[in-house]
Amino acid sequence: MSRGKTVPGTGKSSAREHTKRKEVRLGRSHRKKRATPKRILVVCEDSESAVNYLTDLIRDKFFKKQHQINVVKSHFGTDPNNVVNSAVAIFNAEQRSEKKGGTPYEAVYCLFDGDSAISFSRKESFQKAISRLQGNLFGEKISCSSIVTTPCLEYWFLLHFGFFEPPYNDCDGLIDNELRMKSKMDDYGKGNKQIFDLLESCSDGWEKAEERALQVGVSSNLIQPKNPSTQLPTLLKAIRAL
Repeated sequence: MSRGKTVPGTGKSSAREHTKRKEVRLGRSHRKKRATPKRILVVCEDSESAVNYLTDLIRDKFFKKQHQINVVKSHFGTDPNNVVNSAVAIFNAEQRSEKKGGTPYEAVYCLFDGDSAISFSRKESFQKAISRLQGNLFGEKISCSSIVTTPCLEYWFLLHFGFFEPPYNDCDGLIDNELRMKSKMDDYGKGNKQIFDLLESCSDGWEKAEERALQVGVSSNLIQPKNPSTQLPTLLKAIRAL
């Protein structure tokens, strides 16, 4: 009797054939178990400029990863602590979806304007939001971080045009006296849905803005962010790592 053949009169396979079938089944099983893609959640205080800019940046420059990045506005308004509350609500809703086959988040980012740190009416809320994000708000395995731009997101836009480091008293002054003075930016408004494309067409581009932001640096004290500064390079680094 040769090995690897059915035993005559029994209809039973040899040990070698049994082993081969087992290896095939295991191979199929391994192919089915693909690594779950990493996902991140980005919740923006700014319901227009930040969401529009980041959505289009990801679409154009990180298009292969866009399904892994959920950029949304805060559901509960622009108050910093409510931005965090919104992130918690969205995350919890996604967890329920995960149980039905959805993909979980591995990190959560909340975007704030740093002028809230010095605003009398928003300072306490800003400090509470930062403190909550420094803890294990979403569990030990889920990282969460604040992404603060001081005095506001428009400072990141300004860095597309050059290196700017003087402190700014407020966001309106930065927009009126600096940003709107730049080419094609004279009618800039928060509702511009093509802000990313506009900046790419008339400035040095987002990668130069990132380089300049890193040169400016950030404060190690998140409760009192450096003026001006932006942590957007931290978010971009996380996106690249997906």
